[in-house]
Amino acid sequence: MKKKQPTISTFASTKSTLITAIKAGIDHIILEDSKLSQRSFSNDFENSNFNKVAQLAKLAKAQKHDIKLSFNLDIIPLKKHYPLIKMALKTLKKANINTIRIQNPGLALFIKTYYPAATLTLATETGNLNSSSVNFYKDIFEVQSLSNELCYEEIKKISQTTSAKLEIQVHGPILIAQSPRHFISEHKNKNSKRHNTTPQPPLKRRIIDNDHPNKTLTFHENPHGNFILNFFDRSLIEHLPKLIDLNLKSWLIDARGE
Repeated sequence: MKKKQPTISTFASTKSTLITAIKAGIDHIILEDSKLSQRSFSNDFENSNFNKVAQLAKLAKAQKHDIKLSFNLDIIPLKKHYPLIKMALKTLKKANINTIRIQNPGLALFIKTYYPAATLTLATETGNLNSSSVNFYKDIFEVQSLSNELCYEEIKKISQTTSAKLEIQVHGPILIAQSPRHFISEHKNKNSKRHNTTPQPPLKRRIIDNDHPNKTLTFHENPHGNFILNFFDRSLIEHLPKLIDLNLKSWLIDARGE
């Protein structure tokens, strides 16, 4: 089987991160607006529109005309998010961004209703762990991200038993827990004379694992909730020959928050 050059993908939520990524040779920019990005490190919560995304798309095309663009809509949606999603889809149509990444498969039908030309990427944090799952979703999603829990042999088995286009994260932090709670803000408010129930802008803390005192975890909070990242990043740079043999569609570099 002829080996295909994988698409190198990464996230961008600001002009500086976008330009840095393009100068580094990135093929695919995943644009973020934190209102609809589950664990974004940017702070767009006070903006009522998605004009930033359109501006970033225009800048990206000016920097590299053939750059591939997509939009990260991996929010775990609540009722309050659907008007925002509709607004975002209108902006994406005008900006000619037709690739959308989602974490919740149930959003696929909603998006297709309001943006029929959209192509979808299934970007789950967990799950999608075998060829049965991948083959079930392949007619709905153009590309599917595989879980970081999979070992090389399992990824190889999946890639050999499906025609679906697959993506894996080759570098970046690993999510190990998430919650809709706001533990940092709640703790600060509990110890503050001024009680404030409004979720704070994105916060980042280092916490100690009591079971491993010499290892610290990254504890991140935004208005969507709390997220704990593992004490080490995933880094597959030493395994490039094996990665190439897998013949996957996309290699994802997650440098958000760095």
